[in-house]
Amino acid sequence: MARKHPWIKLIRVEDNNGVGFERVVSNTEKGITSVSAQNYSYLGLLDADVAFQEDYFQRLMGEFSKDPQLGLAGGVAIDVGRPKDQFPRNRQDVPGALQFFRRGCFESIGKFFPIPEGGWDSITCMSARMRVYTT
Repeated sequence: MARKHPWIKLIRVEDNNGVGFERVVSNTEKGITSVSAQNYSYLGLLDADVAFQEDYFQRLMGEFSKDPQLGLAGGVAIDVGRPKDQFPRNRQDVPGALQFFRRGCFESIGKFFPIPEGGWDSITCMSARMRVYTT
């Protein structure tokens, strides 16, 4: 796909240090630091193995337009084999596989927290709320 679309950039990670979800955080941060764009309003994280509706980003942008305090949003992650109409009880925490940030929120958080067992994405959401953004 990178050959077809010049905006796609392959980043090879040779030194994949860390355990479990620590690697996710490390690799995510490597990807973010490789982006050269300086003039952006939003930053999105999207795992390669997710599927979503055609208007997914349009709907997300609509939510950000409606709420200036919205700092972090995203869809609902439904694991393969699970019912598609069964949503998580906690609708404030956005799974890391599809986090979409307002720039100010992302910059105020500053960094992700590498936890081997996982949960970095929940901490990211909590950090956004601690900085008076909604999620």
